Amino acid sequence: MRPGSPALDRAARPRVALVILALVALASIAYAGHSVHGGEDFISGLWAPIRGLLAGRNAYDPANVAYLRRYAVAPVGPLYTPTALLLHAPLAALGKSAGADAMAVLDAVLIWIGVVLLVPPRSARGAGAAAIVGTLLVLSAPAQDGISLGQMASWAFVGLALTAMTIGSRHSPWVPAVGVVLVSLKPQSALPILLVLVILRAWPVVVRAVLVLAVTSLPGAFLFLRAGGGLHTLHANVAFFGHITQNNLADPLNNRVDLLGLSSHLHGPVLSGLGWSLCLFAILGLALAVGWRRGRQYEAAMRDPVMLSVIGLFLVISLYHQPYDLIMLFPGPLVALSEWVREERLRRDQAALIATGATVLGTVLVLRATGRAHLVAWGLSDRSVRTTYFSLPVILAMVGAGAALLTTERR
Repeated sequence: MRPGSPALDRAARPRVALVILALVALASIAYAGHSVHGGEDFISGLWAPIRGLLAGRNAYDPANVAYLRRYAVAPVGPLYTPTALLLHAPLAALGKSAGADAMAVLDAVLIWIGVVLLVPPRSARGAGAAAIVGTLLVLSAPAQDGISLGQMASWAFVGLALTAMTIGSRHSPWVPAVGVVLVSLKPQSALPILLVLVILRAWPVVVRAVLVLAVTSLPGAFLFLRAGGGLHTLHANVAFFGHITQNNLADPLNNRVDLLGLSSHLHGPVLSGLGWSLCLFAILGLALAVGWRRGRQYEAAMRDPVMLSVIGLFLVISLYHQPYDLIMLFPGPLVALSEWVREERLRRDQAALIATGATVLGTVLVLRATGRAHLVAWGLSDRSVRTTYFSLPVILAMVGAGAALLTTERR
């Protein structure tokens, strides 16, 4: 083929697109690394607890003033799974600021890994779609909040993507289980994803995931017990975090995005407490089980963009979650986008999911921290802006998932 021939140009396009994708990803990761971030949640939830437990200090007792003074943190550590502590132990070896910086970069990298898994850049069109979506996701409000605080929502995002894209693979049966473990770094995400897999009867994945969680929890559990932790510590910790402003549904300044949080933001019933959360979780889980079509293989279900959208929505709304967890609403629409790019044929359920994903993404781009500040400066009340941020993406996702389900049934 001669240089400049159409055939050569077509062959070179995917390689050029991959180079552009890599450059765009590196630029957005560099931007995230240099953006304003304090890593408060990483420091109080991971860095200080890891160091405290290794030193024999109880990092989860709200009354442990000596621990709070020693590591200069405001709250004690939240109850992440011990696996989360083991996973982030290398970052705890760094200084406080260096660890927070590394976590910010890691969060951005994980988002990109999730995007590439969900929208594989196997063609020029696929690479272009991944570049656009990845950049916008990293710039969105949920990602911005997660990167700024040093949160683990990006682990859950890449974990769900890894599970969906590798489930059913005979060559790597443990990889989907690892994805489930990454989703399960927080108990409020672990319970929903494990329940979903039980409903789908994905027993091999459940068994492997529970086994990995159990083994990787042993070091943290041992250190916790050695530091004097027990049921009394767990109870005190849950009670403490249930009454702080961000989590307390009776406080108008709470920033929860789960279904009980949505009810409080929209002036519905205020159902605070662990008991109400578990009741809602059971009701939504029962609804999911009743709505599940028996006889369908769990591998096909997890790769189905409509089902993946329902799973992501279930993860967000069923138990306590915060705005940075809204990133879990995107795996389903991204798989639908990937199928459309690959097949070049748009089904109605794909159209519903892509339109929903685009609308939600546009909403959370407008509602970044700077966008929220501009809206307040233009005369909107801070509470109305916050309510929009915490409620509108979830409502749009519910409408979109319902539309996709209806169009799927008709085809």
